[in-house]
Formats: sequence, C-alpha cells, structure tokens
Amino acid sequence: MENDGRIYQYVGDEIVVWWPESKANAQKAVAALLTARKELHKQFNRFKRKYDTLPEYKAGIHTGTVTVGQVGIEKKDLVMSGDAINTAARIRSACTELNQKYIASKDVVDLLDLKEWQTESLGLIDLKGKNQGMELFVLKI
Repeated sequence: MENDGRIYQYVGDEIVVWWPESKANAQKAVAALLTARKELHKQFNRFKRKYDTLPEYKAGIHTGTVTVGQVGIEKKDLVMSGDAINTAARIRSACTELNQKYIASKDVVDLLDLKEWQTESLGLIDLKGKNQGMELFVLKI
C-alpha cells in the first residue's frame, strides 16, 4: 500500500497487485518488492522463533494493456483480463522454474531504462501458453 499498489485478487497464497501503466508506477512496483523484503526481515527473529523459517516470496512483473470490467448481478466482482495479466502470471511461475525471486519482462526493463548491472538477462524463455519465447530478466535487487 505504501507504494500505491492496488490489490486485484488473492489466488491461494499469492496476491495480484497492479498499478496503472507509467514509468513512475513501474518504479513503485519494484519499490514494493523492496518494501516487502524489508518488512519481512524486520520480523526475522519473530518468524524464526515462532515458525523456524523466514517467509519468502517471488514476483513476476510485466506491463501492458488490461481490460477491466464488472461482472455479476447479485454478487458483483471486478474482473481484469488480457495478455498482460496472463503474462505476468506466467513470469511469476517462471520464477520457480528458473529458481529466481524477481523476474521482469523486457518491456518492464525497457520502460524503467534499467542498466545491465541492475538486471541479468535469462534469454528467451518459453512461457506456457505463449507462441514465442519472451526475453526475461532477473532483477538484481
């Protein structure tokens, strides 16, 4: 919330957060990752003592057009759809497959004008449901 992210939905133990597309908001998305990591580390001793572990998280970041609509008559719900949502979810899944914590698409890296020392290219990665490989980058944060 400190970085103006908007929670779209909870999926199991995942949270889908979005920002309107802009360079400033892409910077906020990356800042949110850092904020979450700092908050977890502040609670390190508590988690270690109570659960004998420190929670970890992974994030896939992508940018693009999303369609937003409301569905339902009795029970209304906000629905977001589009290739950007699907791609972000596939990138998050790639974190597990590639043993990385934070992965961004080339579109995000280009939008943020990130330098080589801030990222590491994973090359073209085949994402489930995509016809072509997509260049993905590990965020070195």
